[in-house]
Formats: sequence, structure tokens, C-alpha cells
Amino acid sequence: PLQPGPLRASDVQVRYRLVYGDGSTPFCNYGNNCDVSNNNPSASGGNVGFSTTGVNPSPHLPLPANSRQNAVAIEVRLRNASGGGLPAACGGASFNANCRWFYTGGGAPSPSVAPTDVQILASPVQRAFRGNSLTSSSVQWLRLNADRSPCGSPPLGDTPYPEAASQPTSGNSCFYVEMGLKGGIAKDANEQPTLFNDGIGSSQMGSLDCDPNINQGQVLIIGVIQGCGPFYAKNPFDWTPLCPQQNSIFATPNPGAPWDDGRWPPLRCIKTRPTGSMNQLERGLDGRLFGNQNQNSCPATGPGFVMGRNYWDKDTNNGYTGTPPLGYQELPGQNTRLDPNDPRIVTIFLAPTEAFAASGQDTYPITGFIEVYITGYGRVNGNTNSVTQIDDPCPGSTPPTDLDLSGGSASGYAVWGHILNYALPNAGATGSGVLCNPGGSTQPCVPVLVE
Repeated sequence: PLQPGPLRASDVQVRYRLVYGDGSTPFCNYGNNCDVSNNNPSASGGNVGFSTTGVNPSPHLPLPANSRQNAVAIEVRLRNASGGGLPAACGGASFNANCRWFYTGGGAPSPSVAPTDVQILASPVQRAFRGNSLTSSSVQWLRLNADRSPCGSPPLGDTPYPEAASQPTSGNSCFYVEMGLKGGIAKDANEQPTLFNDGIGSSQMGSLDCDPNINQGQVLIIGVIQGCGPFYAKNPFDWTPLCPQQNSIFATPNPGAPWDDGRWPPLRCIKTRPTGSMNQLERGLDGRLFGNQNQNSCPATGPGFVMGRNYWDKDTNNGYTGTPPLGYQELPGQNTRLDPNDPRIVTIFLAPTEAFAASGQDTYPITGFIEVYITGYGRVNGNTNSVTQIDDPCPGSTPPTDLDLSGGSASGYAVWGHILNYALPNAGATGSGVLCNPGGSTQPCVPVLVE
């Protein structure tokens, strides 16, 4: 409530300070870029909502990867206000440092005295947590929801209860913990995309050395353009150790015991390729999508399929309405048609959570495969919340909202898209003996002829 007196919402300034539990420099210190905007500046009295808006100068709270605790305190300043025991400085036409209050989860410590970072971390008005690919595993987000109605089934839907973080001390409140997992088969073209190279540290970005016939200086470039030469399959997880050392993984016909039991090849482990530079990945994607690893200009739309263009949904395929040839797919409710020759359709290896967590090169068992459609990629330029700072050659596809736009989580280069439920036409595949069920698994099916 805006009290006392007939204050307008525009006479109340709300700013915040965001403190990181890892000890790094806080994002905001109640400065000009930390404003929390009101929803009705001309409102007088009553209740007025204040919230971040997602654009400067009031960005949503940035939660950097591996920042752990993220705690918020609020500063409130008044102007054109008098009476009710307010300081005289509150009556001026401008916001004044002598008319302000700082709020933590414990209330207002005292007027004009800012709480310390320790106090904010101990008792914030809002708390969030962000780990990394290793500490968070498949968990993308956690949310504490609440309901003051009689306890029963948890509230449904994607929208949290608006007062979940501010429950009254009287009466009964029911709390529910909700969890969001990374990835999942796309059910709609407008779903949130998934970041595919969410690595840890400066060099473990999920890159592989998958083909011994590719020169070391071009592993990512040629590997992304043409794929991996050797055959790969899921690890049976009954070998000890599960994988050979990196210097013998490509040995033929097998790297020796215990992998000489007739199940190797195909290769059932991956060899990591640590690198802090994403230049090779960029050149590989440019070469794969546009046919030229030194040029990534988006081609013009055409009457039919044009290599390199983004055909994920009706907003990015620029009116392509040609008759779909055999193999095209369409997501429910969307004008989505995927050409089987579209180079944006890519197979990705799945590996255990601890893969890409250590330094140096290593091998890990393959847990499976997924088929994905790359809807965007590019280099992240600067610490900003603006997606225009990503140099996507075919702009229009929104990156994941939780992407660390400072470049920290993807070594300055991000690749994102959606997971498909896909039957992959591949003449070079071998049968597994398991019936293909394209609708029942994230694993891509490869149809083969059988007698």
C-alpha cells in the first residue's frame, strides 16, 4: 500500500541489490539499472505492483551459472510525501538518500542503512539457486509454489501463485516444490529451446573427437560438417572398466579385453575434445548449414527448401508452403515441415552427468542418442540481456531464457534448438533387433530392412 497520503506510484522508487553466494561482484547495488517498475505510474493509494520487465533499465534478475545462492534486498525511496512521521527529505520533488528504506526478509533494519551482503544472503526477500551442468544434472529449475486454499492437490499450470513468496503467518498455507527438467521432446514449435553446449569451466564444452581420420586441427570443423566416420552404439554397461583409455579407443578391431567380446565395434564410448576456443565449432556449423565454413550469411527464402534456412516453425520458415515431399514432418498446430536432408537435423550423443567435468581428455560410455533440430547459434557479445548481442546468422529464433549471456556457460558460443521424435533414414545403419517405435522414445529410430 502507498501510505500515508495520496501518493502516486510514480512517487515511489523501488530498486534492488542482487548478491551472489559465490562471492562475485553483485549484479546490482540499487543503481539506475536496478529499477523495479510499477504497473500503473498514475495510481494513487491502494495496491500497486512492482516487477522487473525484462528490458533495460529493469532487466530480469540474471542468475549466472554456478553462482549458487542468489539473494535479493529491496530499497524504497519516496518523494512528494509528507506526514505520518516521514523524514523532511521525503517532501522534495526528487528522490533523496535521506528518505529511503532497505528491506530484507527480516523487514527493514533501519532507514537509510543498507544491509550487508551477509545479511542479505541470510535473510533475502527473494532467493534463487543456479548451479552448473554437473551440480544441477538434468534439473533446469526449482520453484516453491503455495496455496492458501484447503490443502489438497497442488496448483496446476505453469504460472506460480502470485503470493507464493509472501504467505501470512496466520492460518494455514500449503507449499509445493515444482521441478523443471532440461530438454524433452518438443510438443509444440513455440516451446522453450534447449542449450546443447552447456559445458563446465573454460574448456569442457561438450565437444568430441569422434573420428580418427580427421586431422586434429579440424576435428570440430569436419566432424560437425560431415559427422563421425566410425559406427557408434549405446554402451551395455557390463564392462569393467566401461571404456578404454583415450589413446586406444579407436584401436581396431577392438581395444582388447574386456571389449573383445564381439560387441566392439561399433564404438560404445566417446572421446572428449577439450577446447576453450569455439572458432572450430562456428566454422563447422557454417560449413554444415551454408556450405561455406568461412561465410555464414543466411540465404534468401525460395519457393522450396533452401539449405541453411530455419524451418522450425511458421514464424521462421518465411512462408514456405510448398508440398512436403516424403519424409517431412509437422508438429501439432504448427506449419512445421522438416526436410530429411535439412542439415539442421543433427544427432547428439548422450553421456553420463559427470562427463566433461574434469580437465583434459577422457572417455565416457554412451548412454544413448537424441535427434535435434538446431534453431539458432552464435557468439555471445558482451554481458547483456539483449538477444541481439548473439550473432545468429539466421536471426529470429529466441535462445533459451536461462542462457548466461555473459558467455560463461558456453565459452562465449551458444548452440540451441529442440529435441525431435524422429525416424532417421540412414542406409548405413545396422539393425539392433529392437522394433522401431518413433512415438515412444527420445532415442532416434533408424528403420532397416529385415527378412
